[in-house]
Amino acid sequence: MIFYLYITASFILSAELFLLSSVTSFLKQKFGITILVKLLLVALITTIVLGGALFMGSLIGNFIPELRNWYAASLFFVLGLKQLYDSIKLAKTKRAINPLDKQGLMILTFFSAINSLFVGIGFGMLSLPWMDYFWGILPLFLGAISGYFWGLKTNKLRGKHFEIISSVLYLIIAIILITN
Repeated sequence: MIFYLYITASFILSAELFLLSSVTSFLKQKFGITILVKLLLVALITTIVLGGALFMGSLIGNFIPELRNWYAASLFFVLGLKQLYDSIKLAKTKRAINPLDKQGLMILTFFSAINSLFVGIGFGMLSLPWMDYFWGILPLFLGAISGYFWGLKTNKLRGKHFEIISSVLYLIIAIILITN
């Protein structure tokens, strides 16, 4: 059950990278290998943060094995509330950031890395086998690549309610972890 929750959380992170990539390529409106490499670098940074957080979470989970479900659930509860706050207060600010600008892309990478940190520590505490962690990292690159090509092909971008949907999903993950 925890493996499927981890995959769900990694697909939420993947959807975030998908949206970032699609907006970037939509604004550029032409194929460019440098932008694709930058977006893959964003996915790599998110993956490194996720991997480091998974390791850190597994160390923390070994110290508190009887409470790790509660701590992981509380992290997802906080992440769900953070995403809800992002949807209410920061949505306009995030949409105003230009991802074609180097500084704008770094800011959006930072937002993605924070979510990845929460997910990594939360699931690292739950002590999944290390090979299972790979299946959650793979969608991050797929999200970045598919979002890039989607943005080149689309005429209108969607995703205004992503933070609300992700907030609800993270809160559901927290509830399932508490009841598990």
